[in-house]
Amino acid sequence: MKINIAILGSTGSIGENILDIVRKDKKNLKVVLLTANKNYKKLIQQAKEFKVKNILIYNDKYYEFLKIKLRGKKISVDSANLMNKVFEIMEANRIFNFDLEKYKIFIHPQSYAHTIIKFKNGLIKMLLHDTDMKIPIFNSIYDKKIKYISSKKINSKILNNLNFHEVDKLKFPSIKLLKKISKKNTLYDTVIITANEELVKLFLLNKISLRQIVKSLTKIINLKECKKYFTKKPTSLSKIVNVSKFVRLKTNAISV
Repeated sequence: MKINIAILGSTGSIGENILDIVRKDKKNLKVVLLTANKNYKKLIQQAKEFKVKNILIYNDKYYEFLKIKLRGKKISVDSANLMNKVFEIMEANRIFNFDLEKYKIFIHPQSYAHTIIKFKNGLIKMLLHDTDMKIPIFNSIYDKKIKYISSKKINSKILNNLNFHEVDKLKFPSIKLLKKISKKNTLYDTVIITANEELVKLFLLNKISLRQIVKSLTKIINLKECKKYFTKKPTSLSKIVNVSKFVRLKTNAISV
């Protein structure tokens, strides 16, 4: 039986890495859903190549075009201000239901150690692998199945030069946002993620500075009309979409 895969954001770097793995193992993997924000050209190519019937695109102005055709730069910005790490902690908290206070972010220039876990029995385990997103994606897809992926040999020079630093909160104020996150899955997640996406777009359009992204994000999520979603659960897709639309409009009104 094939493993069915839904890719949210298939036109981004992570989405393309997933598709590259599927491309090499079509016998066992099948893409059943592709989504994108606005890169409709790449979405069309992917849908045709992998014969995907279920396609979603957020920007509705491309909907009719996609319907006819198919018939049936953000990560780098988030990495620069560490917002990607804030989102990773949010995701980990939602998946594993750990106390947010138990998560900690380190600056690690070599990008070789990806997780450090300290257990109550005193043991500390580290997850190390090459800087290649295909490795964690590959392991997530196949889980307990016995599959192999080619990778580089262990390099002792890298192991002997692993450096870790505490995050400077003055340099990376985004870390302070971790104290603003709801401990449960609520529509406030949608507020934070959507506002950040919109602010990154404004930065890429040279309308705001990199520093302003976190400053404006903090201002937006503290608005009374946004804070009310802190305890409201995402009970339907339509509610998530409506909150997202509201936050996008609010972000642009405040920031530009």
